[in-house]
Amino acid sequence: MPGPWSAGAITDNNASRKRRGGPDGLSEGDWTCPKCDNVNFAFRTTCNMKKCGTPRPSLGPNQPSGVPDGSWTCNKCENINYPFRTVCNKKGCGNERPTSEK
Repeated sequence: MPGPWSAGAITDNNASRKRRGGPDGLSEGDWTCPKCDNVNFAFRTTCNMKKCGTPRPSLGPNQPSGVPDGSWTCNKCENINYPFRTVCNKKGCGNERPTSEK
């Protein structure tokens, strides 16, 4: 059975990630890598461009904007995890959530 795209139900062939946000294509909290200019989603802590991995520029002492309240930082790899996670979701880490945040 063909999907809605093959039947012409969706006519915008130019739909892309750049069109998902505001007028410039970005959503609140998205950031541009200072090294390679790749645009990253707000939740990313490092650039996801292959072979880049540059850390997100610091926004100050608090957690980055766009991160839900209750999110926690892995004390092993420093990945920011959503509040519902009990173990770090960064590939190869799997460290358990700290019992108390400082």
